[in-house]
Amino acid sequence: MNVDTLVERLPVLGPWYRTPDGRKKLRYAMVSVVAVPIGTVGVFLFNVLGLAAVWAAILGNSVAAVPSYLLNRYWVWGKQGKNRLFSEILPFWALTLLGIGFSAVVAHFADHFTKHHDITGLARDLILALANLAGFGVLWVAKYIIFNKVLFVVKHRPDEHATVEG
Repeated sequence: MNVDTLVERLPVLGPWYRTPDGRKKLRYAMVSVVAVPIGTVGVFLFNVLGLAAVWAAILGNSVAAVPSYLLNRYWVWGKQGKNRLFSEILPFWALTLLGIGFSAVVAHFADHFTKHHDITGLARDLILALANLAGFGVLWVAKYIIFNKVLFVVKHRPDEHATVEG
């Protein structure tokens, strides 16, 4: 059973998921279900390896950006054809870097907090990972709007949606 079939069977979400707008929004959320854990685990692992919190946030989230781009472009917005460097890839990476930058600032403050309060070990690593997650969560809705209205707009020919009445 694929994800679409599973979600369509859910009593609350199913009817909404069958609409184009509902399907797009729920798929966007599901991309986060894939990308956020990848980034969070990456940040956590880089923290455990001893990297500074800011570098751990940058590297961990950079890893998650690749599946995020691919899933958003192809699965959420249904874009076909070539990936466009200047109108898709670079703006996506710019938004990713903005998110990483914001996450890095949040990580810096979380790192300062843990050092100031002598929090170490697993507790520190969990605080840093949660700070990273919160930092990215702030930009999540704005990115959806930008992706939907600018980056991954699918342009249809005028006759493509015409219906024949009989």
